[in-house]
Amino acid sequence: MKKSFFAILFLLMIFSNHVSAQDTEGLFGSIGSNEVNVRVGPGTQYPISWVYKQKYWPVEAVAKHQGWYKIRDIDGEEGWIYGRFFSKTRYGIVYNPKEQTPVNMYKKRDGRRVILRFEHGALVRLRACELDICKVSYGKTKGWMQKKYLLNTQGIPSED
Repeated sequence: MKKSFFAILFLLMIFSNHVSAQDTEGLFGSIGSNEVNVRVGPGTQYPISWVYKQKYWPVEAVAKHQGWYKIRDIDGEEGWIYGRFFSKTRYGIVYNPKEQTPVNMYKKRDGRRVILRFEHGALVRLRACELDICKVSYGKTKGWMQKKYLLNTQGIPSED
């Protein structure tokens, strides 16, 4: 009886300490602070690889371990950040191959009335996406942008 108890306890210890990717599969979010250390492993004992200095930078959580998230950014770089610095709020990067041409945000999805223009590289909050258009916000202004001009839109649900 004691042997089976200790065997079960041992197995629980092994499996409770593993890195879990199932909890984070398809979990997109953003950097939740203006300065966040990205480490090579899940803990402060691991060295810092780089530092994010841009709040709301879009990332994807690819694993979780004891309060730490392994993240991947839009360039494919991976590292670990502490859980309180991972925000589940989705942001996208305005992308225009013709960098000199601003990208329009429209009042309504019909695209008739432009309410803001964005430069290449600006961050906007992603609210909902449909086939070729996304509902976004910038500060308190809400509107619509063409999906082809936004990076990080995978997995955004349609508006209810």
